Amino acid sequence: RFLQFLASRNTLFNLSNFLDKTGSHGYDMSTFIRRYSRYLNEKAFAYRQMSFDFGRVKKGADGAMRTMSVEKLLKGMPILQSQIDSLLDFEVHPKDLNNRVINACFLLLFKDLIKLYACYNDGIINLLGGQGRMKMAAVALSNGSRSLI
Repeated sequence: RFLQFLASRNTLFNLSNFLDKTGSHGYDMSTFIRRYSRYLNEKAFAYRQMSFDFGRVKKGADGAMRTMSVEKLLKGMPILQSQIDSLLDFEVHPKDLNNRVINACFLLLFKDLIKLYACYNDGIINLLGGQGRMKMAAVALSNGSRSLI
């Protein structure tokens, strides 16, 4: 429900200038809070575009990404890739994990990464398995080339 609420809003977490000046730990955490908010914005954007949460869809042979049409899959894979990229931009180092806020963000992102990777894997399997069913024009457009049309 929270993700649905975020997706329904035009402006989300605008924390690009967030800076906690209450103490020395606040400066350390501010960078990671900004990065985490960027991921949450990207997650809400993905939900708005696809009408479902990649982390909550059914996975496996009869999962959402394996049974999705090729057209919808070609639309959804770049969105999923963008969400994974924003998650990986968190860039935490082991020395930063001593902070509880940073550690909590890292654990939540790690759990999401496992789910998103499983979706991405299912999507790639579907694309490779459905390549024979795809029209040549769709293949050309998905590669960004018009030479095959």
